[in-house]
Amino acid sequence: MDYENEIERQLDEIKDLDGDCSVFVRRAKSGKTVVDYQSDLMLPLASAAKLVIASMAVDAVKRGEVTWDTIVPNVEFDKNEDSHILYPHLQGITELELRDVVEVMIACHDQNLAQAVVSLFGGWFSIQSRIARRYLDIRVHRNPQDIEKNAGRLDVLMQIVRDAVLGYRKNPALWRPMIAGMVRHRDKPQGITSYHVANMTGGLPNVTIDIGILGNINDDNALIYAVAGKNLPDRSFYQSADETLAEMVRLMYDLVETSNTQRLG
Repeated sequence: MDYENEIERQLDEIKDLDGDCSVFVRRAKSGKTVVDYQSDLMLPLASAAKLVIASMAVDAVKRGEVTWDTIVPNVEFDKNEDSHILYPHLQGITELELRDVVEVMIACHDQNLAQAVVSLFGGWFSIQSRIARRYLDIRVHRNPQDIEKNAGRLDVLMQIVRDAVLGYRKNPALWRPMIAGMVRHRDKPQGITSYHVANMTGGLPNVTIDIGILGNINDDNALIYAVAGKNLPDRSFYQSADETLAEMVRLMYDLVETSNTQRLG
């Protein structure tokens, strides 16, 4: 397959979508850009903001403020999410280690657990101050549907994921809860082997985000990707943007698989 032409063709389809869309793909190890279309797009983060909160927890563990064994009190799972499916053994427990709270928060889009993590670090104002010291143009809010106060640039969100990938390769114990949540996250792009993608999604009626890692996180051919759109036609009725962006992710996955095959050959 001529991937360069296929990528350009798919990018043209994305550019023709109603709304504002973005695609950003980089080599995980080298950081080399594969695709960059409006990577500086500012958009509502929805549940993808939980990646930012998780990265602040990692930073606190690294600094020695807490450990992954630190007990988080008053845990209550969001009954509207799927922790009862992915983590049935944790149901009914009201105190959990920080590592479990962070993992389930990401894997299950759980806003209650996001609140528990934020409370551990002094509340939303405190967590935002921590974020501002590390990453510009990222804002998080207790209401993930707030399109102004829970928002950020896609390239900055991508940098958080790349920091996680590079950090995991050097110190897997430090980053494992965050990465494990992305691995167990159930909202995977269709057509891709589920264990070949670690990702996080966020969505609102007119917003979609999918960001993650394609391939083995420890493999030099792995890619980090982000596809997103805002100001889209109501996604409850119109799926063209989701499908077109997902096709780009599938194309990137094929690129990773072809690279691996050529290397082994």
